[in-house]
Amino acid sequence: MENIKTIKKYNLFKGLEDNEIIALLRCFNAKVMIFKERKHIISHGEKWQTLYFILSGHARDTWFDQEGNINTYVDYMPGDIIGLEHASNTSKTATSTIIAMKDTTVLALDNYRFLNPCQNFCPRHSKILNKAFVLLSKQNQTLLNRINELSMGSTKKKVLCYLSNIKQKEKSNEFDIPYNREELANYLGVERSALSKELSDLQKQGYIQFHKNHFIIKKKEG
Repeated sequence: MENIKTIKKYNLFKGLEDNEIIALLRCFNAKVMIFKERKHIISHGEKWQTLYFILSGHARDTWFDQEGNINTYVDYMPGDIIGLEHASNTSKTATSTIIAMKDTTVLALDNYRFLNPCQNFCPRHSKILNKAFVLLSKQNQTLLNRINELSMGSTKKKVLCYLSNIKQKEKSNEFDIPYNREELANYLGVERSALSKELSDLQKQGYIQFHKNHFIIKKKEG
């Protein structure tokens, strides 16, 4: 498979030989799928029968409010698995819509086969499952961070909390975020004008430096 070299870069498959990966992909009934920008990977109401391991691109878990506005739950980047939290219940339906934010290539994996090894239970499958649960833990931490960000009492605190979480995730004071200003305002649940003002004030005060979606954290608040 021509994607083996890419697959081996990510922690889920790191350390496995090519033949081991090929055997696992056959076991998972895996297939490569490409979703064009703005196409739905899974839509609201569909059953979670497939896991989507992102090889390249960017996907976003979204929901639409009563006025038709798009709201963001969480973003998925290469190396993430979409649907892992629902893998044990294939009768469950999606309560949100996963959208490809740009052309996105995924490995589609059969839910049941991923979680239920065949009779010839092999060590490599056990390793994959262990790594998958580590990945699920990290993805759950992202959701907890989002709850914490939204609970902040002011726009300033929401912005600083969000940027601090990204800093910890990237292990660097300098990083890109996956949102433009309107999307970030939507993500944080604030008005765009209030967000822009707060970002400008924080830059003037020396806390951050930014250009479009590129940020540098200069110092801590206080």
